[in-house]
Amino acid sequence: MSPALRRGALFVVLGVVPIAAAYACGDFTGDTTTPEDAGSDTAADAPAAIDASADAPVADGSVQYCRARAIAAGYVHACAVVGPTKGVACWGDNRNEQSGADLDAGALRTTPGLVANLDHVEQLALGQNHSCALKTDGTVWCWGANDVGELGNASASPKLQSTPTKVFGIANATQISAGYYHTCARLSDGTVKCWGGNTSAQLGDKSTVSSFSPVSAAVSGVAEIAAGAVHTCARLDDGGIVCWGDNYLGELGTGGDDGGPDARAPEYVHRQPELVEAGAAVRVSAGSYATCGQFESPPFLRCWGNNFAKVLVPNVGLVVVDTPRPVTIPFVLDGGDVAPGVYQTCAVSDEGSLFCWGLNTYGQAGTATNGGPPSYDPAAGVVDHVTTGFAHTCVISDASASCFGWNQYGQLGQGNSDPPPGEAGLTAAHPTPVEVLLPCP
Repeated sequence: MSPALRRGALFVVLGVVPIAAAYACGDFTGDTTTPEDAGSDTAADAPAAIDASADAPVADGSVQYCRARAIAAGYVHACAVVGPTKGVACWGDNRNEQSGADLDAGALRTTPGLVANLDHVEQLALGQNHSCALKTDGTVWCWGANDVGELGNASASPKLQSTPTKVFGIANATQISAGYYHTCARLSDGTVKCWGGNTSAQLGDKSTVSSFSPVSAAVSGVAEIAAGAVHTCARLDDGGIVCWGDNYLGELGTGGDDGGPDARAPEYVHRQPELVEAGAAVRVSAGSYATCGQFESPPFLRCWGNNFAKVLVPNVGLVVVDTPRPVTIPFVLDGGDVAPGVYQTCAVSDEGSLFCWGLNTYGQAGTATNGGPPSYDPAAGVVDHVTTGFAHTCVISDASASCFGWNQYGQLGQGNSDPPPGEAGLTAAHPTPVEVLLPCP
């Protein structure tokens, strides 16, 4: 394995993105698009499949493909749960084996491939260089990089792992969510355990020491967990939201002109004056450096944190206005997915319509104009779930997976990749969702 392939630097040209904003790249959080993961929870302890049709292979000539049961976007890769055995297929960046292929097979996985020895998966949570899966039996399995404990296997080795390894000491998880280098699991008793990077106290154990084993976050009564790049938030049983970790861009929502200090222990967001009449929180979702909550009272959606290029709050007049206190989003939403990314935010309406806004250099916000209002994307069809990565977006519509946006690392799953921006000017934009053909286990 070539050391150069393990840690390829990510060079990006996104319009006029300044260096200070460019590091806030989200895996993404990102996270999964099943209802149990960050930003998409209706019943955090009741996993739900799409429907029975997701189990039926689809013939394409002599090849059979499987439909998607769940989908998650990482930094510049993505994975989906597929088939009746609930296996996992991944594609995109594989320089740290986060797409489930041995590095000797290539640094990119432009065509979806199955992750070995993995089935009965209910949820996915993808970070920058690692991926995790929650199985039906409540165990969590991770693969990819293990520099700061991302695998949670109680060991500093291996440094790279293409096949899933069991997270130490967790047997009753009901939901998982991943940040850049850390992952958190909500347990059946409403407590939270986290592992991996902890430079900003994102593990919630009141320290800044990274951990190769899960540690207990100082919170209980948790209904849903949502991990951002280097912060974490939780929706509580009482309808409140607490956050901890990095607060440089106001992603904790605790106020202050410049976001405020980092928090080593959970601090309340829901008790901010902006939310006193919002009612109980019904969902929480975290982007790289931003957080959104959905509440009982309309307008239902409120967000806080990084707002570069109006990625978070499209009605703010200035180009760069971070929002360290919750701000109302002019979007009628009652329970659909909300997926804040690094440069785009996407949300699904009650009727399954997809709306995106923010920076759209590579088409990651679909039909939206840069910094414009939420834009409806009819090409996405009736959307069940949406997930956002660094500058790509993926959806499930009628049990089919589609992706759009940036494709330098093959993260659109089309068997190809675009040249780096430095070699051919701006990388081509791909604003139209294209179906990802997923292999069957």
